Amino acid sequence: GSGLTIMSGSITASADISMSGDSSIISKTGSFNHIVTDGNTIEFRNAGTGAKEGSLKFDSTNGLQVKDENDAEGKLKSKFITATETLISTGNAEFNRFGKIITIRSFR
Repeated sequence: GSGLTIMSGSITASADISMSGDSSIISKTGSFNHIVTDGNTIEFRNAGTGAKEGSLKFDSTNGLQVKDENDAEGKLKSKFITATETLISTGNAEFNRFGKIITIRSFR
């Protein structure tokens, strides 16, 4: 097969860039206006070890899912989460309202 290695400098394109085969691009940084993936996953790796740290997955059944390094359900931390219709918890839900913790227990 063929390969392309650039030790320094840059590549500039005024049209599409395409690759075929089992190819990958590894870069320390990048800037994109729009990302399209034919798969359902964006993976995050440790910069030092290359080990998988987690991923974001999307499918039409479950929507957006946060996964950990083992592809199990991961953690999500955000300052604000807005549910425009329904917020569902399959276990206990805990809310902090003005410094007061409110726990809603799951009843089955």
